[in-house]
Amino acid sequence: MKNKRKIFRLFAVILLVLLTVALTGCEKWEAFRGEYELFKQEFPEIAEFFSLKQWSEEPSPHVVLALPDETSAPMLDMLTHTEVIESPFNSADKISTAQSLGDLAIGEQYYRALTETEKDLYIQVPAFEGRDCDEIKAHFESCGVEVCVILRRNTAPAGEVIAINYAGAVSGGVYYVNPYVPVTLYVSDEKKAKTADSGHNLVYLTFDDGPSEDTEKLLDILDTYGVKAAFFTLGTAIEKNPIQGANVVLRGHSLGCHSFSHDYEKIYSSVAALEAEVGKWEKTVSDAGINVSRKIFRFPGGSVGGYLEKDDVPPMQGMLEEAGYVIFDWGVSINDAVLYLAPEEQSSYDYIKESFVSSLEQRVRINQKNDGAPIIILMHEQVDETVHLLPWIIEYLVDRGFVFGDLANFDGSYMFER
Repeated sequence: MKNKRKIFRLFAVILLVLLTVALTGCEKWEAFRGEYELFKQEFPEIAEFFSLKQWSEEPSPHVVLALPDETSAPMLDMLTHTEVIESPFNSADKISTAQSLGDLAIGEQYYRALTETEKDLYIQVPAFEGRDCDEIKAHFESCGVEVCVILRRNTAPAGEVIAINYAGAVSGGVYYVNPYVPVTLYVSDEKKAKTADSGHNLVYLTFDDGPSEDTEKLLDILDTYGVKAAFFTLGTAIEKNPIQGANVVLRGHSLGCHSFSHDYEKIYSSVAALEAEVGKWEKTVSDAGINVSRKIFRFPGGSVGGYLEKDDVPPMQGMLEEAGYVIFDWGVSINDAVLYLAPEEQSSYDYIKESFVSSLEQRVRINQKNDGAPIIILMHEQVDETVHLLPWIIEYLVDRGFVFGDLANFDGSYMFER
């Protein structure tokens, strides 16, 4: 009987230990406290060997390790975590950026006050300015920190540090770095697409009718490939999405005028009406705090078509040029604004792909006879298919030897022949 009791007690102890391990760090600590009290009442002889003080009520998310020669000293943080280097391309609140790098932990708990004793255990690295990889790497190494660099495709310009992964904490503008854990710098890799200012195989990407909720997605894709684009925007859209409009300029792309309202009847009723639309667009841009370095314009529907009388184009063009605008139509369309024209048996994605390839090939043939005409590609915001297919379009152009230009550097206007 005594042996059975001993076995039972031993079995109970094992169960309690397993329960303790499982519940260490559990958020339902109060529930466990109640279970422990109940257990103590039922098995007092076993419970007397245990104490709630063995487990912290606020468990640290860090993995810690005692100093090799001072086991009684404060613990060093051993868990590496990521801090995104804030820039127009990597906002510090984009946790997904850090998570995509495969890091273990991210959080404000690492921005914490350290005791003087704790500070002495870490290597102190003053906060750095700028985002250049070579400069930041040299900065850490000069403080005695081992650094490794990992290149990743990213929206930031090549060579910029996009995130830093280390063990330690930040306090008072100083990085306190665990000397036993190397610092990793995640750096934006070289871009796949090539850019140029001239050439027969030069293409220009443009987007109409924004800004929108899709603007940032488009910017991320473009910046990952290193491509600059022109966004011909509406005043009404800027009123709704001023931050997205500002980001176009902030990230080095061109922001142009596509009228205020996109109301054809109103816009094209007279030269004065178009001038008023442009003026209203300019005021909206200014009120949003956006500074436009070069004034570019695109006629809604294009400068030739059923919306605009042929005889009205010259005076309107003259008014725009006098106001300092450079005008751009297009030479290639992906037909994302007329998806309703897709054959019933064809998906909208295949329709866009087919339209793009056909239009591009036609423009290349025309340009062979008319050297110097730019290949300007028309696309639209707020079309899901366009956002999803933009990487495919860029890859298609890259694979066929095209290089990407920036309309900000294009000399003069480009309009349809009349």
